[in-house]
Amino acid sequence: MQASQIPSKFAIPFANSAGVGYIRTIPQASQIGVTNGAASLTDGFPPLTFLPVGAGGTPPWGQDFNGILKQITQWNQWQSAGGLAVYDSGFSASIGGYPQGAILASATATGVIWMSTADNNTTNPDGVSPANWVLITPKATSLTSYAAAGTYTFTVPANTYQINCTCVGGGGGAGGMGVGGNGVVYPAGGGAAGGTSSGWISVTPGQTITIIVGAAGTGGAASSSSSAGSYGTNGGTGGTSSIGAFMSAPGGSGGGATTAGTFGGTGGLGIGGQINQAGGNGTDGSGGIGVAYYGGNGGSSSQGGGGRSALAFSTSVQNGRAPGSGGGSVYNATWASNAAGGSGAAGTVILQY
Repeated sequence: MQASQIPSKFAIPFANSAGVGYIRTIPQASQIGVTNGAASLTDGFPPLTFLPVGAGGTPPWGQDFNGILKQITQWNQWQSAGGLAVYDSGFSASIGGYPQGAILASATATGVIWMSTADNNTTNPDGVSPANWVLITPKATSLTSYAAAGTYTFTVPANTYQINCTCVGGGGGAGGMGVGGNGVVYPAGGGAAGGTSSGWISVTPGQTITIIVGAAGTGGAASSSSSAGSYGTNGGTGGTSSIGAFMSAPGGSGGGATTAGTFGGTGGLGIGGQINQAGGNGTDGSGGIGVAYYGGNGGSSSQGGGGRSALAFSTSVQNGRAPGSGGGSVYNATWASNAAGGSGAAGTVILQY
């Protein structure tokens, strides 16, 4: 078939101006025993209209012909004009649900179009959490991001039903330098990165969502003296970021600096998203008599790298670099009072819609 073979459209439905006595809306229920010879959607033209009049039959009604043709051509006119149907719970129940591939316009938001992804779909696509429907409406992309630690309220914009979310927890701080029981410098472990949770969530226009951006874990302090057995303090754990009850991302733990060991922190693991990722672990601090002294580096988050170990405390080097990354510690063969660990970086939340 060719595009040029498109048939003429119905500018008006058939029998559009038929008077009351010349047209009848066809009922669904059978009219047998109610109105002799009347048509219905159940029976069509009843058996009585197929009998000769001389044998007791009744001719089909002209009003029924006009009525059924008008109902048909009204829908033909609507579809020719590009009109789409909207969800109808009564109709849905009568057909056992919409089929896979059915396309409906939103009844609540202009320009939003839904497609069913399953047969026998009775879910309302305009509901709070529509199951088995996907948006097929082309949309411009908007982005809202939160980078500073704190609590925020996001209000879903008009005509927005799905949001792609990225949620990153705060990075852990590195431990501070200390001195071991044998009098040897005790380089600390690096802070770990926060976890990441990401994916699509279903929302409704006007809905408010609480956004929390996890704080950075603080760097641990160096020991108060160079005395043997004087240890630094562990780095702080990064705060948890979250997007309402949809998903969350715990922060990375801090690097160690105590008798328990100069271990690197453990990365957080995202929760509730379609994709849940672990933040990178901080590396261990190491060193001793006759060997090199290494401070731990901060773990990388999904957004980028962490702080690195430095010869002396430096915020621009040790603190976590990318959102959610861990802080780095200090390396030096000599204890120093300013050999604190770097802080992690605050997490972040990114919403695309």
